[in-house]
Amino acid sequence: MARVRENIANRLEPAKALEKAVKECIRDNVLKEFLKIYGSDVVNMLSMEWNLADALIVRYKDGALDNAEKVAEKMLRRGTSIEIVAEDTELPIEQIEKMAQKIQNEQQKS
Repeated sequence: MARVRENIANRLEPAKALEKAVKECIRDNVLKEFLKIYGSDVVNMLSMEWNLADALIVRYKDGALDNAEKVAEKMLRRGTSIEIVAEDTELPIEQIEKMAQKIQNEQQKS
C-alpha cells in the first residue's frame, strides 16, 4: 500500500498505481509468488475499494449540497438576506441570488 500511495502521489491514477505497485513488488521479491498468481485479483479488489470510497465521497458531497440548497431556500422564504444565506450555507452568492429571484417570481404569480 505504501508503494500505491507513492505512485498516486506521483500523479498516477489509482488503477495504474496499483498495477505498478504489484509489478514493483514482484520485481523486488515482496510477496513475489503470491502476486505472480493473484496479482490481477489484488489489483481488481483494491480498485473496487478505491472506486467505492470515491463514490461514497461524491455521494456525501452531493447530499451536503442538496441539504445546503434546501436550507438556503427555507431561509430565503423566511426573508433572510441573500448575504446571510450565502454565508451560512457556504453556497455561491450568485446561486443564492438566482434562488431568491425564482422565489420572488413564484410569489408574484400567486
